[in-house]
Amino acid sequence: MELYIIGGGGHGSEVADLALRCGITPAGIADDRSVRSTRFDGRGIPLTGTIVDVPPDARFTFGVGMSDVRQKLAPRVPCAPAAPLVDPSAVVSSTAVLGLGTQVFWHASVSPLSVLGQHVLVGHGAAIGHDAVLEDMVCVLPGARIGGDVVVGEGTTVGMGALILRGVRIGAHAHIGAGAVVTRPVDPGSSVVGPLQR
Repeated sequence: MELYIIGGGGHGSEVADLALRCGITPAGIADDRSVRSTRFDGRGIPLTGTIVDVPPDARFTFGVGMSDVRQKLAPRVPCAPAAPLVDPSAVVSSTAVLGLGTQVFWHASVSPLSVLGQHVLVGHGAAIGHDAVLEDMVCVLPGARIGGDVVVGEGTTVGMGALILRGVRIGAHAHIGAGAVVTRPVDPGSSVVGPLQR
């Protein structure tokens, strides 16, 4: 089955590398914007047009990192999501469940009995604790740590280096800022800011 990457920006480039590291050469990159072809030169992956140009019998994975953009694009993709992509350096428990379209990048870990929905992104070096539930379209950026028994609602973004302590519930479409330490529940649509930067 042919794999297409939806989105040809920076995250698309990382997903292309992830697919290649998994032994899959994507059939193409589909993007509604004009993207620089040099980003994918030397990888044997052509830019094949817009989202509607993806064949209906193919499979897709997102090359877009932002949860809200992926949610808007998903209904427009004419084919089904691909099987999860898991980097060979990642550690994923045999008892974890990964949904279609999910991506687990290099040196990330997913602990026992965790459940990840569809199109979840686990960035490089991120860690998901035991019995955690990450609903569809959750984005966990590099270096973030999610404790055991945490529930992260649909479409939420967890910023780089953020920590979510054990048992915390995060509502849908929340935004956890880079470096934030989350010790109590977060309401849907809320933002939690990390340490101030100068």
